[in-house]
Amino acid sequence: MMQSLDFKHIPHYQQFRKETAFGFQNLLYSITHYEDENWVDIFIGIRHNAIESLAYPFTTGWIDFQPYSNTLISSIHHLQEQPYQKYKLSSPKDAVEIVDAIHNYLIREGLAQLSDLQDIKNIHQVLNEHPQDSCTWSLNYTNRALRGIVAAKLVFEPNLDQLVEEYLQGFETRAATSKALEQFIKLSQFLRTYTPN
Repeated sequence: MMQSLDFKHIPHYQQFRKETAFGFQNLLYSITHYEDENWVDIFIGIRHNAIESLAYPFTTGWIDFQPYSNTLISSIHHLQEQPYQKYKLSSPKDAVEIVDAIHNYLIREGLAQLSDLQDIKNIHQVLNEHPQDSCTWSLNYTNRALRGIVAAKLVFEPNLDQLVEEYLQGFETRAATSKALEQFIKLSQFLRTYTPN
């Protein structure tokens, strides 16, 4: 199914990936094994190289993982505003139902969502429209804040300083680790002197 949509299977990273001019789009899966059944998590995401090259060094992620990091990622249930759930996989019938559900979601709305997010202005809007609220596409607040201010800088957001302040307030209300806050401050200071090409 995914190959017909030009997504290549990369088993080592448990994903199907489609390379794009800006980075990649992907569908990720995680299988949890129990004695007599398996449970499958399904996520979709995108990587925007321009954002990741600036934001990732300020995350706590492994440096070797930088080329594979996602800018935005979410479960397909969150994107459909459904409660989070895993798919049960204990029979071939379950497998067919899971593939059908994923395919239907992608055709109905997922591929269009990924296509819209190729535009960095749309990433900026998704991450930064309401920085105090939760974000469906980036549930980790620190990662969202880092990528959010980079996206804002890359689209020449005139209110970047105000956005940084709003994220700083969010760090306070979320009791962020001192390391996360320190990295965010370092990135915001770096961006003050950074000039996008």
